[in-house]
Amino acid sequence: MVILNKDLQIVQWNRPMQRFTGYSPREAESKPYQRVFQRNDSPNWLHELMIEYQATPLRNVFFAEFEIKTKPRRSCWVSISGSFLRNAENQIEQTIIIVRDISRHKQLEQRKNDFISIATHELRTPITAIKGYLSLIERDTTGLSPKQVLYVSRAREANDRLVRLAED
Repeated sequence: MVILNKDLQIVQWNRPMQRFTGYSPREAESKPYQRVFQRNDSPNWLHELMIEYQATPLRNVFFAEFEIKTKPRRSCWVSISGSFLRNAENQIEQTIIIVRDISRHKQLEQRKNDFISIATHELRTPITAIKGYLSLIERDTTGLSPKQVLYVSRAREANDRLVRLAED
């Protein structure tokens, strides 16, 4: 958990954040949030969010997932949820942020996507061959009984379902 003041400087930094990022409370407190939440794609992400939310008084809660660099220069994915606390004049006075390390989840998600990509690729080759042979048989059905023609038609339909499944 992290608490920021109205200038988006860190006011409180707890021990789990130290274990996660490598920054001690002494190193993090009184520093701008960008120092410890080093995000390559959008360095001022929270400031931009704050400006957007300041224009809408009823919007106070935010969620985001992105990659940060920790003190030892290790990349980690985080899930951030937070809330802007407003004063009587409706100005944002404090920001409370809860940070979860989702690096493992992102790694598993990437592995799943890689597996699906490989499995789909491996399935397409035999499915394409089967489809080719079935279309050759369907082109010339002379010598096949009506029952055999029905079986070939059903096999083609099943193969078409497999093609759609692999594409999905």
